[in-house]
Amino acid sequence: MGLILFLVVVLFSTVKSEDVSPAATGEPSPSVTQQSEKKLSESIMAILEHYKQPDPIGLPGAPIPDPMDIPPLKHSFSVGKMDFYNVKLYGLKKFRIDHINADISDMKVEAALTIEKLDVIGNYTLSTWLSRAKGPFTVKLSHVYVVAIATLKVERNGQLEAQEMDMDIKFKDIAMDFKGLGFFANMFQGVMNSVGTFVFDSIKPFILSEANTNIRKDVNKEVRKFPQKFPNSISPFDQLVGELRRTVRNKGYDPYKVADYNNSVGVFDVFLTHTWLYGLSSFHRTKDIKFEVRNNTVHTLVEVGTQRHVVYVAHPEEKCNK
Repeated sequence: MGLILFLVVVLFSTVKSEDVSPAATGEPSPSVTQQSEKKLSESIMAILEHYKQPDPIGLPGAPIPDPMDIPPLKHSFSVGKMDFYNVKLYGLKKFRIDHINADISDMKVEAALTIEKLDVIGNYTLSTWLSRAKGPFTVKLSHVYVVAIATLKVERNGQLEAQEMDMDIKFKDIAMDFKGLGFFANMFQGVMNSVGTFVFDSIKPFILSEANTNIRKDVNKEVRKFPQKFPNSISPFDQLVGELRRTVRNKGYDPYKVADYNNSVGVFDVFLTHTWLYGLSSFHRTKDIKFEVRNNTVHTLVEVGTQRHVVYVAHPEEKCNK
């Protein structure tokens, strides 16, 4: 998720709006632009190489700690209490992308990930009115499903910034193994069956908070490397479209000189010379730009429209100034 947002950031950060002065946008130097383009190219190539594999797992550059340290937990029940410490979560990086839906124009990304298993490993102490038990424990979560929605927004100072993410994590199956329980295993079977769910419910907010913090921190760290500033009254993507329109004009494609044409059709001879086409730089997006990844296949939806086109054809003896 973090790397995907970063790619969106790099795309928009290469924009130099035609409607905003260089001083306002903080136009980058050529060396900064080259570094940005190089990093974007390297990131894209790393992702493409990764997804050439038959069963790609994880994502290059994803800022996910694995293992993740979990703070101590306490669980009280009718006959005693349990303390969990030295707890670590393993397997967060071993995810598969179920799907990614990105609205580029709104800078919004929705992603669903699947993880075959997560292991919660640590030590426990069980204290009851009868006795005490302690030892290592493992809680295995299988068929884990993670959903996240992330957005980028232009702040009042004109800087792009990743916003708070909306995330959730669920699992299908759970298995537990507590070493050293002895006769407690049978005596408190009902209580022990609920411990695994308690462990998951306790660490879930921490996992989501850490993932949110780490991904936002990583993305915003990359954002601040780009000096451009954006007005918050227009989408950065629409700024990019404006820059592309200006590029078309600067490259001399609007008006566009059409090659001379002559042909014979029956008894008629057709001659088209000094032909100019006006309006090629009037393109604009007509719908949101959609980007989707599903089943290791990338789908994009781009719809653009143009304003009026005018074709001017001059006689050979008539001068036409571009």
